[in-house]
Amino acid sequence: MNPIVLYCKSYCNDVQRVKILLESVERHNKENIPFYISVPSTDVPLFKNVLGERSTYILITDEEILGANLEQSWMNQQIVKSSFWKLKNCFNYVMIDSDSYFIRDFFVKDFIYDGVIPYTVMHEQKDLFQWTARVRHLLGFDPQHSFAECRQPIMDLFGRKGRLYDFGPSPVIW
Repeated sequence: MNPIVLYCKSYCNDVQRVKILLESVERHNKENIPFYISVPSTDVPLFKNVLGERSTYILITDEEILGANLEQSWMNQQIVKSSFWKLKNCFNYVMIDSDSYFIRDFFVKDFIYDGVIPYTVMHEQKDLFQWTARVRHLLGFDPQHSFAECRQPIMDLFGRKGRLYDFGPSPVIW
């Protein structure tokens, strides 16, 4: 079983974005970390046509992950992403969105601390809040309030006090 793999859940509307992501993985993946791309079974021919036959990615279907068909929606996409572990092909996976790409060489050590323990992406959104403070009048809502509104109930559920953290955006290590 791999200590870590790269994983992207996609669909037909993002095939060109995935092609850019794949090219960046091919350029910067210095340890050949396996790269899985899952799509609805109906999109497989399109992805094979656009991406071509390459040894640098493994194309699988969402149905292989779930064992069932799901209508494509934002929520169902999250179900597929969070179910990738069921394939039992890795201990951890780097969840990458279709519109992401790598800009520098990367290695297993960039995602795994000691060969076993994955790093956690965790921050307080300070950079985003700095930017939104300047354009708040254009947004029509208070981003800091929305941020707290989503996180505080979860903190309360677990009895955690203190700072509010965000654990994204993509890529995240699961």
